[in-house]
Amino acid sequence: MSKSVFISHAVKNKDIADKLVDLLETGVGISDSEVFCSSLEGLGIPGGTNFVEFIRKQIKDPKVVILLLSEDYFDSQFCLAELGASWVLSHRVVPILVPPLEYGDVKAVLTGVQLLKINDSNSLNQVQSDLIEALDIKGKAFARWESKRNRFLDGIEEVLKNLETVPSKVPYKKYDKVLKQYKDAVAEMEDMEGELEKKNSMIKALKKAKDKSAVKNIIAENSSDIERFEELASEANSCLSVLPEIVREAIFQNSRGEVLRYPDFGENIKGQEIKEAEENDFLIDRGDGIDVVEEDPSIAEALKAIHALSSFIDQVEQESEEFQEYYANTYDHRLNFQSRRFWDEHLL
Repeated sequence: MSKSVFISHAVKNKDIADKLVDLLETGVGISDSEVFCSSLEGLGIPGGTNFVEFIRKQIKDPKVVILLLSEDYFDSQFCLAELGASWVLSHRVVPILVPPLEYGDVKAVLTGVQLLKINDSNSLNQVQSDLIEALDIKGKAFARWESKRNRFLDGIEEVLKNLETVPSKVPYKKYDKVLKQYKDAVAEMEDMEGELEKKNSMIKALKKAKDKSAVKNIIAENSSDIERFEELASEANSCLSVLPEIVREAIFQNSRGEVLRYPDFGENIKGQEIKEAEENDFLIDRGDGIDVVEEDPSIAEALKAIHALSSFIDQVEQESEEFQEYYANTYDHRLNFQSRRFWDEHLL
């Protein structure tokens, strides 16, 4: 579950985040159990937890996101992703500037949003007011706000002095790079939101499905071409894997419109395999060659899976140059269902 307050900050600004959390607890009355701050012990990520996945869950629905905007912040891909997530998810944000950054350095990134300063008393008063409203804090827990704020200001100046010296203005090239990273992060979050909506829609449809066939069709309709291909190829491979090798070879020849033939004199091993498969009712000699016994349940299941894969490939060959390009780049050969290389890669 997301905590009420998410503090988005650069790891290098841990000391600033630590002092800010202390001010929120003692001056505003926010319990540390309601604060997520990734770099602080007890308020961050539990041991043994996936770092990215845990932060993604925490950024989902906090009541307020505090952004500690510094040069280190804009150098961090994680911070930019959190900034983008806050924008995409329409969270209430409290952006706080950390000197030497000034308003003009970040105005294009947060257009129309009131920016506050970490070392300004009026800005901190606004932070307190915003949090009280966002979290619906009542009572007298913040009665000594001014003394707590002033102590924070005294302490924060010392922390700021110890920060690495950076230019008062972000160079244009770096600013342009940061802006691009920000836009990329926003675009990624928008894609994630689109995928989430798609998944939610699929879940609703699945709840209404009446049988396994309907469920399978719904999943297929909501899968990407890559996901669908991998699913169909895996299913066909699974069905074929239970059959003897010589039977799989006969099915391959069948898929090419050809038949398996008895080997030339001397190929005793292959001939013995065919004979055993005939005895087990997998193969049959039709005079002009060896064919599979389609009535066998295992063969019937394999042919059904292969037909589904073949139909999918016929479709993407007509409709998706993008998938064909993806396939060629991934497997180093073009997409061709009747190719020996395709079968060796996915089926045999």
